Amino acid sequence: MKTPTRILKLNDQLSNQIAAGEVVERPSAALKELMENSLDAGALSLRVSIADGGMQLLEVADDGHGIHPEDLRLALDRHATSKIRQTEDLFAIKSWGFRGEALASIGAVSRLTLSSRALGEATGRSILCEGGHIREEKTIARPQGTTVRVEELFFNTPARKKFLKSSSAETSQCTQTFQRLALGCPHAAMEFTINGERAYHFSAAATMETRITDVFRAAWKLDLEEKDLMKVEAASFPLAMKAWILPSKHYIPSSRGILCYVNGRTVKDKLLQSAILAAARETLFGSLYPQMVLFLETPPEAVDVNVHPTKAEVRFREPGHVFGFVRKYLERALAGDRRGSVSLTEFEAPPSPASLFDRPQDTHLFQSNAAFHQKSAHGDAPAWGSLSSGTQNALLPPGYPALSESLAGTVTPYAPAFTPGPHANLSRPQFLGTLKNTYLICQDADGLLLVDQHAAHERVTYERLKKNRLEGESAALLIPIQIELGREVLDRMEGDFPKLAELGLQVDRTGPTLLAVRSLPSLLLKKDGAPALGLGNFFRKVSSGWDSLANEGDLAEAVRDKMLEALATESCHGSVRAGQTLSAPEAMALLEQMADTDFSGHCPHGRPTTVRFRWGEIERLFKRVF
Repeated sequence: MKTPTRILKLNDQLSNQIAAGEVVERPSAALKELMENSLDAGALSLRVSIADGGMQLLEVADDGHGIHPEDLRLALDRHATSKIRQTEDLFAIKSWGFRGEALASIGAVSRLTLSSRALGEATGRSILCEGGHIREEKTIARPQGTTVRVEELFFNTPARKKFLKSSSAETSQCTQTFQRLALGCPHAAMEFTINGERAYHFSAAATMETRITDVFRAAWKLDLEEKDLMKVEAASFPLAMKAWILPSKHYIPSSRGILCYVNGRTVKDKLLQSAILAAARETLFGSLYPQMVLFLETPPEAVDVNVHPTKAEVRFREPGHVFGFVRKYLERALAGDRRGSVSLTEFEAPPSPASLFDRPQDTHLFQSNAAFHQKSAHGDAPAWGSLSSGTQNALLPPGYPALSESLAGTVTPYAPAFTPGPHANLSRPQFLGTLKNTYLICQDADGLLLVDQHAAHERVTYERLKKNRLEGESAALLIPIQIELGREVLDRMEGDFPKLAELGLQVDRTGPTLLAVRSLPSLLLKKDGAPALGLGNFFRKVSSGWDSLANEGDLAEAVRDKMLEALATESCHGSVRAGQTLSAPEAMALLEQMADTDFSGHCPHGRPTTVRFRWGEIERLFKRVF
């Protein structure tokens, strides 16, 4: 039998290297720690430099209050900090850093030079640390503030260095870290230099809107102005939130544009991201994600920031409450968002004028409402609400309201849309005509609009059905519906049946693979009380993603979202189709209803309902302005 290995206490150098493996997993993690230290020191100006992805050089210089000369050597010891003093402080953390191990961890795996001059001191001090050993300490002349220069990161831990990615990949990670911290601290001027060339410079910003537009323009070359941002502010004790949401034309196929901050700290939090995606669900098309910046304020004792080595994640005491708060107020704001229209500037330049007239004429391309104008001028135009007959009604599926009923409502009397000059004072879009019996051509004070009649009517239908059904009550089924699902799926779902009952969805297990549906919520019922969709398909979709649904902040809300997805499909089938002829009064009725409908900038599946051509953009195309 092998002799037991004796237990020995690790020396400080090895302990620091192990700690460095947790705190400093890559150059960007070291950069984050150094920048946060500068911000904790009250810096109003930060200059950041990296070389070779941060592996050759990382340097952060600030103008903060500095480090007292007698504390300089202590700053390189583990668990030495000015941020906390007692156990209670861990549960009320208001600073970025607090553990007192970042400098010690970085110094253990690099050649680190720390120089600082404290407020009120005539001179500064500098200290050189190589692989955890102090090599040199001296008095120097320098301005107030601190500079940390890290060279040859991981020079003495080659095994860890092998796990780093390419220089360009590590540069990208460092850049993202810089951008996130720059967004979170608009009051500080920040400069970022890569391999000797200045990549970014952000002056101190008076407003958050200025810093957001500066960063997004510089980082992702977006055509973005401060007025394009939708600001959301909400408070419900003890939570408060501020968010700035970019227009949907800037949505991207990854979540990198969702930037979250908790009590000023940049975090990558799955709960917050889930709440944001749930709120924006009806504005997202395909696999797109919104771009936004969200700041959540919560009492320090209600959030644990000490759950991750790099403080990149947090844990909320009441995650369900946080999820519901963020989702509720973001969803409410997005419901009133009218920025869903796509701008002309997103598209490529049009063909040369000659080529526009070389193609065969399509006599069905444009349907003018000039004839209707003529009738209207003579006073014999159809009256609003009198559209009860016509071929349009036959085009709708059985069980849906007639087209005239669907588009009926209180609308302003019809007036000819052609007004003198493009800059007329138009408060609501006026109907001009139709393209291919699919797109309504309109104008308003800002320019020309194309409205997808199917997408627009789909949103109107969806919101009406949702409102009507949410006001209803769940109903017991006379004969329970039996649905066959996998045994493992039912095993996972069974414990959450009470949560489904909160939604009015009463189910129980009647066999190893059988689910009995005994009552349905109003969302899944038609007017006659019949199920509004194929329940088998609905439950198979829900059950296939049950684990991810159960991990979200509110299971009932997650399942409700699945019901709304089914309702969106139903609305699609019950709406005006592309290619279906609408009369001018019906088109105007649809436009009026859009103006009073939540989320009218998008159909329920996230497609835009409107494309906008601003007057200035049109005039530039015709070379009237430059």
